[in-house]
Parts: sequence; C-alpha cells; structure tokens
Amino acid sequence: MDALARDIRYALRSWRRAPGAIAAAVAALALGIGANTAIFSIVSGVLLRPLPYQNPERLVMVWQDMRARGGPGRDWISPGLFVEWQQRATMFEHLAAVRGWAPNLTGVDEPERLRGAAVSPAYFDALGVPPAQGRTFTAADDVPNGPPVAIISDALWARLFNRDPSLVGRTIALDGQPTTVVGIMPFAFEPPIVAADVWSPIRIDPSRAPRGIIVLRAIARIRPGVTVAQAQAGMAALASQLEREDPEWERARVAVVPLHDDIVGNVRQMLLVLTLAVALVLAIACANVMSLLLARAADRSREMTIRTALGAGRGRIVRQLLTESALLAAAGGLAGVLLAGWGVQALIAVAPPSAPRLHQVRVDGWVLAFTASITLLTAAVSALAPAVAAWRVHLTAGLRDGNREVTGTGRLRAMLVVAEIAIALVLVVGAALLVRTLVALQHVDMGFEASHLLSASIVPPRTQYRDPAALRQLFSRMLERTATLPGVRSAALTNLLPLTGGEMNLSFQIQGRPPAPTPGSEPVAGARIVSASYVSTMGMRILRGRDLSPLDTENAPGAVLVNETMARRYWPAASPIGAKIDLNGLEASVVGVVGDIHHRGPGATPGAEMYVPFLQFNNRQAVIVMRTTGDPARVTPALRAAMKEIDPALPLANVATMETLLDQSVAQPRFLAALLSGFAALAAILALVGVYGLLSFAVSRRVRELGVRMALGAGRARVLRLVLRQSAALVVAGLIGGAALAAAMSRVLQTLLFGVRPGDPWTIAAMSAAIAIAAIAASLPPALRATRIDPVVALRED
Repeated sequence: MDALARDIRYALRSWRRAPGAIAAAVAALALGIGANTAIFSIVSGVLLRPLPYQNPERLVMVWQDMRARGGPGRDWISPGLFVEWQQRATMFEHLAAVRGWAPNLTGVDEPERLRGAAVSPAYFDALGVPPAQGRTFTAADDVPNGPPVAIISDALWARLFNRDPSLVGRTIALDGQPTTVVGIMPFAFEPPIVAADVWSPIRIDPSRAPRGIIVLRAIARIRPGVTVAQAQAGMAALASQLEREDPEWERARVAVVPLHDDIVGNVRQMLLVLTLAVALVLAIACANVMSLLLARAADRSREMTIRTALGAGRGRIVRQLLTESALLAAAGGLAGVLLAGWGVQALIAVAPPSAPRLHQVRVDGWVLAFTASITLLTAAVSALAPAVAAWRVHLTAGLRDGNREVTGTGRLRAMLVVAEIAIALVLVVGAALLVRTLVALQHVDMGFEASHLLSASIVPPRTQYRDPAALRQLFSRMLERTATLPGVRSAALTNLLPLTGGEMNLSFQIQGRPPAPTPGSEPVAGARIVSASYVSTMGMRILRGRDLSPLDTENAPGAVLVNETMARRYWPAASPIGAKIDLNGLEASVVGVVGDIHHRGPGATPGAEMYVPFLQFNNRQAVIVMRTTGDPARVTPALRAAMKEIDPALPLANVATMETLLDQSVAQPRFLAALLSGFAALAAILALVGVYGLLSFAVSRRVRELGVRMALGAGRARVLRLVLRQSAALVVAGLIGGAALAAAMSRVLQTLLFGVRPGDPWTIAAMSAAIAIAAIAASLPPALRATRIDPVVALRED
C-alpha cells in the first residue's frame, strides 16, 4: 500500500507539469464515460429492467394477423374471436380482453374526461398485481347489464378524492351513472396496453359476441413451462381448428408476442444505435488519452532510463504508468457520473412523449457498476501501449539518445489518430443520414393541409345517448354550432384523426365480382366515419368524382369515398366511380377518389382506406376538426363554451392543433438525429484534438531537424508544406478507412432511414470533405508554429 501511495503522489506531482493536457484528457474521458453511463441508464430502464408484474416473462400480447387479407400483422380482435380463444386456448393461464374507455366524470364542478379501459376480470390476475384497497373484478361483475362498478388508480384517487380512505364502496358519477368504486390500484401499478386511471368490466355476452367488429386487444399469461413459441404453435393450431369448424374464421391467423417486446419494440433499434454511438465516442476518448500517455512517456524516457539505472525494475516503471492511467480514468469516471446524472434528466425531458418506460430510468447500482466497469476498461486500454513502450526501453540507448522516442510509439500515435478520424467519420455519416431522414419526413406530402387546423374529441355517454338517432342529432348540433364560431372558416367531424394512432378496419365485398370464398375472408380496409365537410376542411384532394354531400343522409343511397391506394389496388384498370360495395351491412356506391393521407405518420406507407358518411354509419365517438382564419389555439375557449351550451356534461378532450400532432409524429426521428448529431460532433472534436496534439508533439520533437532544414535554406512555405503533408497523410488514411466502415455500418440504420439509403455515397463524400477541411484547420496552428522556429536557437538548445 505504501508503494501504491508513493505512485499516486508521484503521478499527481507529474500532473502539475502539464495541467492543460491532463485536464483535456480527464474532460475527454468524462464526456465519453458520461455519455455511455447516460445511455446505458436508458437502455437499462427501458430494455433490461423487467416489467413490474409477477413473472413478466410469461406475459404476452395475442394479436390477429391480418396480412393475408390486406391488413396489418398485429391487428385487434373481435369479441366473437376472443370468446372462442377464451374457451379453447389451453396454453394460457389467464386470457383477458382490453378495450379503450373514456368515461366522463360528472357530478363535479367541471366535468372531466378520464382515461379508462374496459377489461376482463382476468386482466389483473394475468398481471399478478393485487389492489391496494378493495378488490378487483370478479365473474359476477362481468355479466351484461350488471351494476356499474369501477376500479381507480392511485393517481386518480389522490388527485380527485384526496386519498379519502372511505372511497371504496361509495359511488361516483361516470357517464351520468352512479358507479360503485370496488378497488384502488397501488401507487406503482403501470397499466399496459391502455394508459388508464379507471377500469370497468368489459361485459362481453358470449352468446351475442359480434364477429365483424374489431375493437379488442388481448393479453395473456402463459402457463408455467410453456414457451412463447409453444403458445404461438398452440394458437396457430386453434386458428386452423376454428377455420375447419366455421369458414367465417378463414385466415384468422394469430401472432403471440412477448409483452415486453410489444411495449419496447419501436425504440429498441434506436437505443441500440445510440449505445453503439457512445461506445465509439468512448473509443476515441481512450485513443486520445493513450496518445497523451505515449507522448508523456516519450518526454519522460530519459527520466525512466535514469530511474532504471538507479535500480528501478521495468515492473516498477510499468506500475507507475498504470497508476497514472488509473487515476486519469478514475477522475474521468467520477466526472462522467456527475455528467450522466444531469444527462439522464435532460434526455428524459427531451425524449418523445411516446417513448415507453422512461419513468423506470435512473442512475442506480447496476448503472454505477457499469460505469465502474468501463472506467477500469478505459484505464487498462489507455495504459497498455505506454506500458509496453516503457518495457521496451533499453538502458544504454536511453542514456545515449536522451528524450528520443521509443521505436514505434510515433507510428502507434499516428495509427491512433487515423482510427479516431475513421470512427468520427462513421458517426458523422450516421448523423447526416438521420438528419436527411428527418428533413425527408418533414417534407412528405401528408395529403392534407396541417396549418390552421384545431381538433378536439368528445365521447357521449351510452346512458344518455343510447339511440343512434340521438347521437346523430348531437353530432349535427355540434357541427352546426362549431361552424359558426368566430374565427372558424369551416368545421367537420370524424371518428379517427390522422396521426393519433387510432385504427378502424372494415371488411368489404365489391358487387359484381366473385364473392369471397368463405365468410370472413373478405378484404379489409381502413375506415373513417366523416361528415360531408371533412375533405374540404382537412384540405384533401379530390382526384375523381365528387365529395360527400350533406344529402348523404341515413335515408339516402349509401355513398363512400376511397383513397388512391384502394382505387389502384382493387380497380387497377378501371375507374371505381359508381362501383358498389357491401360494407358491414351498408350498400354504398363509390362516389369519389381522394388522395392518400399518411394516417400513421409521414414515414408509413398509406394503406387502402374508405371515407363513409357519419349519417349513414353508426359511431359513438367524434373528433371535431376546425379550419381557422388565425391562430387555432385562440378558438379553444369559444369551442369549450359552445360545447357547454349543447351539453354541460360533455367535456372536451385531446384539444390540439394539427401542426402539433404533425410535429409529434416526427419526435422520435428528431430525437435520434439530434442525439447522434451531438455524439458525432463530440467524436469529431475529439478526433481533431487528436490531430492537433499529434502534430504539436511532432513539431516539438523535430525542432532540431526543422532548424537544420531552415539553416540549409528551406523556406517557411516548405516547412509548412512538410508538416501539413504529414497531417494530410493521416487524414486521408482515416477518411478512406472511415468511408469503408461508414458504408458498412450505416446498414445498422436501415430500418430508421427514410428518403435516403444506407451508405449513400454523396453523404459519405460530403462528410469526408467536411472532416478533411476541419482536420487541416486543426493542423494549421502547429504547422505555423514550425515555420517560426529560429534555426540558431534550435541548434543551440540541442
């Protein structure tokens, strides 16, 4: 321990002779270690930390695979199909259905729309989370037309009921109905699938469960000893059995997906890319520190030789160098942890709202253990080359040659700089590709005009608006009143707004064509239930035919608009205008073709979609869309007042401008592009510091040589070219290697790119030119310093 203490004291004393270089090395390590720690904190919280449920590895989502019918690979299911699964799926211990529910809390000063979910009694059993107070739902609660009961979240209990301990057993007014609160979930409960603060029984009647309405999602707990693959095989066998028994279930394929994968699947690739990026940044920081330690070892070669001559063994010298490297890494690691604590909070603050599990992110023991590990690794890697160089010092040569470098260390430092430039180019190219992706997404023609659009949603309670005619009357009043508000140019209604994540798929049959082989095998398309003014209010394009009309009422012949993709897919060689389709009991004529809308986001390919008049198709929810003459946000107070005039118990929810929704749709690619650009900039700066440091050291070691050259007649321009030529050779070598690496490694980004292909040669060429210019600029100060060497002074000092 005494020897270690002496090594530490000696290292600290040696640092005083080069405080600037030591501070730069610590800063580089702190940034590299801090970035790795911050990103690992997010990876740990989002990807590695188990879900907060009992045996979460046994939880799965069970989807309907509709790709064979033109639908998505993970689609919702019908109540009828859920009943069949519930009765026959023996591989599940619990199987539960979940449906979104948005009850209006009434009986209070200001009615409020709550986030809710209707669930099977098995929902809470599947998750393995008991209530904090009261009970969960039982089979007796799940009977149709049973007494209204609800379970609420701890957050809702605290916010609206001040944690009243007597709330369980009392009633609250939900959708105008007295509803008994039977349970309160614990503070830490995180509902999957649907973010909810209140739950009700789903109450599916097995004898009347509809098969054609896809409104449910299913979650299940696999039985002990059953794997996900076995559950998938079992559900596939069940689907085949259902198809044999009833042709209506034809092509009702099933996808069983682990719940964890379903939750984090859309961010996994992004986090892996960020992890690779910060690892490369740390590699450049380590290369910089290694180069610094090599330079210091070269400067101290005479000192090390004298110490060896006085009896210090090579092992003693190597131990001293390892101690110095460990101190550098430890200082960088401590500073990195402090930076990571701030960085994690900053990342959470700017992360996309849709990013899952961010509340689980924190700097905990596992993260600190990771930081300690990479700090030790950094110390070992940084000290390796200097220790080998010290081991190779020969006593006689060291005393004779003074401070001349150990053979090979100069080449090693040059190789390190080449590697830094190559890695920096890989990161810069990756960042440029993502920035080009973001620009391409922001310039996608969405199919509608987003400016000056305001939206808000309303869900009328079933208790008050049970009759479809009453619903249509309510929606018509809302539309008429909204259109007359000051500052509103036009208004419309729809059931689903673009970019909000909602989906509604309907099967259809084109008249005059061979029917589907069996019921249930008809093609499917997205459906939007809209008012006659929707197309014009949204600023959509009518390509052929006419728009929907106010005359398309429940008593008029059925009418439907189809989008360009649906027209091209089902009428490739003819016009669809006038074609008749059977749509879930409605016979409708195609009256127009409209341009495609990117409902799922600018990066998603539009699918086949239909627009059906809301007066001809029953629908319980409405989204009001208004095109305003000025700032849409200024219309919000008047809209709220107008809705209170119509029905004071109907609260507005999800009030947002379309520009806000459009901005949120690119939040994830913008977040990734910004982060990777930051890491790429850091990597480039560190690489340029490496170039500057190498040339500065080379000039300092070549003072005599350059002095002799200048004494023999070499001009300043020739000396400048000599130094810059050395820099240019390193930069070119790094760019060649980096371009090859960037072309190969950019394929990691393939699923994250849009509008640009991996390994795009123009991007690689542009970023190579940028780094080359920056590297030459970093080389100029030491090169100019070389031209100011006085030959007389240089020869005298040697």
